[in-house]
Amino acid sequence: MVKTFYKFLLLVVLVASFQLGASAQQTVITGVVTDLNSGAPIPFATIVFKGGRGTVTDSAGKYKLAGTNQIGSIKISYVGYKTITKNIQIGKTQVINIIMEVDPLLSNNVTVSTNKRAPYKNKNNPAVDLIKRVIQNLADVRCCFFFCRCSTSFSTMSMLMPTLCFRGLIMLPALLSSSG
Repeated sequence: MVKTFYKFLLLVVLVASFQLGASAQQTVITGVVTDLNSGAPIPFATIVFKGGRGTVTDSAGKYKLAGTNQIGSIKISYVGYKTITKNIQIGKTQVINIIMEVDPLLSNNVTVSTNKRAPYKNKNNPAVDLIKRVIQNLADVRCCFFFCRCSTSFSTMSMLMPTLCFRGLIMLPALLSSSG
């Protein structure tokens, strides 16, 4: 009974020491991201541990980033601003306020485009030529429907089959099933 108690106590001490070791390695960074020129907060800027986990600022430019990474820097980015890399202290809680500068190369570029496609110009495609001829000759199409007597090679009986004829070309007949 005493041995079991000591084993249990040893297990509790080991688990507690692992928890303390894990919490000691927790890195927590908080701060505000602002604009260099106006001092206004930058909402929805991205802050990430370099090569890892990240967060975005809220509408007031505030952020909180926590992790157990062993990476000693964070990267801050926002569209139209220069990307910043800041060194941090691993395993500590710290406040890092970030001031971002407008990137002049990105701020003046505006691209306007439409999704309008160029007209189809495939003049060497035989399918396009065939469709054009069919459309031109639609007025000349003569259609007839008649029954023809057909016999099959496996039967000596002959039967009447409906058949379509377009401009003298006989189309394959469709078999009728009769019940009676």
